[in-house]
Amino acid sequence: MKKIIFIMALLFSVASIAQENRIGQYMLYKPFINVAEIGNYPELSAALYYRTQYAGFKGGLNNQGISANYGYDEKNTFGTTLTRDAIGEGFTSRYRFFGNYSFRLQFNKENTHYMLLGVSAGIETLAIDRTNLSAADQGDGIIDNLGYREYTSPQASVGATYYMNNWYAGFSVLDLFFQNNTEEDDELNFLKFDQMNFYVYGGYNWRINKTWDMDFSSLMRYVENSTTQFDFNARATYNDFLGLGMAYRTSNEMYIMASVKFLKDFTVGYAFEYHLENSELSKSGTHEFMLVYQLGQDDKTINYESYDEPVIKEVEPAEVVVVEEVVEPVEVAEVVAVVEPIPVDTDGDGVADDIDECPNEVGLAENNGCPKIEEAVIEKISVNAKAIQFKTGKTVIAESSKDELNELIAIMKEYPTSKFKIEGYSDSVGNDKNNQVLSQKRADAVKQFFIDNGIETERLTSKGYGEINPIADNKTAEGRKVNRRVEIHLAE
Repeated sequence: MKKIIFIMALLFSVASIAQENRIGQYMLYKPFINVAEIGNYPELSAALYYRTQYAGFKGGLNNQGISANYGYDEKNTFGTTLTRDAIGEGFTSRYRFFGNYSFRLQFNKENTHYMLLGVSAGIETLAIDRTNLSAADQGDGIIDNLGYREYTSPQASVGATYYMNNWYAGFSVLDLFFQNNTEEDDELNFLKFDQMNFYVYGGYNWRINKTWDMDFSSLMRYVENSTTQFDFNARATYNDFLGLGMAYRTSNEMYIMASVKFLKDFTVGYAFEYHLENSELSKSGTHEFMLVYQLGQDDKTINYESYDEPVIKEVEPAEVVVVEEVVEPVEVAEVVAVVEPIPVDTDGDGVADDIDECPNEVGLAENNGCPKIEEAVIEKISVNAKAIQFKTGKTVIAESSKDELNELIAIMKEYPTSKFKIEGYSDSVGNDKNNQVLSQKRADAVKQFFIDNGIETERLTSKGYGEINPIADNKTAEGRKVNRRVEIHLAE
């Protein structure tokens, strides 16, 4: 049996079998198969996995990896990844350390249509520990002549993913460098296509209702000197808390997967891979564990301070009663002609200055002499309002939104008689009451910003509407981010 183990180790070293990434739970954290995917995590995220193949088989393959990433801003994400692949009880261990970068190309303001481009670069090292050999192994000719050579070499990968609403498609290319590791051949190759791993994948997220959603995906892995592999996956998630899924791999394996979220920002996943071949070794199965951390995954993990929701009462307009005054005719001895003064109209719009609320601007009579806001300006108000961002779970306006707010203030000052409604919305995660409270506080924060910058209080109203009227799909982090928004409209 030892000979079998170390012949497998030889294949691992020479043919680079361990270079293929066979993580079963890649739907739970796709950056492990495509570096571009770290751009889907706008703040701090991290994940680790542990995989042991042929459980119960002493000396079988085992793999570990950890990735940590940080969203510097809305377009740029940086991170790092460390992985280890081992065989033969540590007889050979391949380590990889990468620096990661992802850039977002955003195609619409709502951020539901975008592309991620990523690159990772670092080093790869093969370590050999012959102390794991038994005394009997030391005299075995096959093992003694394995001809292994330890090495350290550069390594890199690239990837891209395209997202549009509920659909996504991506590809990645791993192992841009290939290092031969035998005593006879130690050449370092770049873009050696027969050794590079190519991944193409895609998927669809179906939000069934507020409680359930389904993810469907498929993946193709191609290596020139290996059989092309396809994965087909389906995963159901309940209340963004409990996930269950199944997958089939054309290399004759079946997966069962489960995940659960705990401690606010953590998700733990487990997968069991059952090998369908009729062999005692394969029937041992493969266990895989994954732990994912994502800061601020949803609003329900936030502790809100107490807040009394303002009650806005509608007041019926007072009835106006016009009383006609009856004047008795008075006899006069002399009729004096009275010449009415010509009203002053400075801007020449036909509305006298004494009733013109904008005496120095050409306006409309039905708008009290002030100019009416054009459709293009109304659209500008809508676009700028939706660009207002807040710190996750907070009511503090992000610094990146100040330019849009200043443009809105300039418009409000240009139309001094117009009144505006400020509406706050949230995503659907968490309970309705907390979502309504947070949306009201964010609408109030925007209103106060305008007041602090010279806009009259009586021209502004604010109201939080919670999770109603979403403009994007709440099933994804990007969709939830879009739905956490502020809208501004003209008040009647």
